[in-house]
Amino acid sequence: MEKRTGNRCGLALYIVAITFGLSVCPLAAQTGAWTAVASTGAIDPSSLNSYDFAGYNLLHRYLAVDDVIAHYNVTNTFGGGITDRPSWTTLELTSWDNSPTSYVMATLFRIRSCTGTVERVCDVTGRDGLENSCNTCKFQPDTFDFSNSLYYVEIRIHRDKPDIGPMAIGLRIY
Repeated sequence: MEKRTGNRCGLALYIVAITFGLSVCPLAAQTGAWTAVASTGAIDPSSLNSYDFAGYNLLHRYLAVDDVIAHYNVTNTFGGGITDRPSWTTLELTSWDNSPTSYVMATLFRIRSCTGTVERVCDVTGRDGLENSCNTCKFQPDTFDFSNSLYYVEIRIHRDKPDIGPMAIGLRIY
């Protein structure tokens, strides 16, 4: 019987390829943005009689003119659990607003875990027009630290007349 010996070079290349592949996965995971479509927010109790959904959009119920307020829990999608400090610097709001007397605004808040202190990080307001708009606000790259703080975004949709239709479409933090 002939004894066969394996190709050691082939085995070594296989091990290097697997090791490289596993090391790239965490690096690729570190680019994760946080996103939410507007219809996924927790509706504020003050808005229960005023809000409606149209697919993924958040807007006013027919004839309602009270502000529509929703909250979105921000979770750490950055780093695949490798870091609690994503280097995000931008909050983006996608919205539609067809009147200068209405607005769609998103505010990013930080809550200090142990003290409960709430801090406003940044505000972004949608742009009036006949098309959807993406608008942003910037903040410092060291703003997020999930090991010491909690985060949420509040969307507020305001209209003073029932014949205008501002709506929130989505959010991104990157």
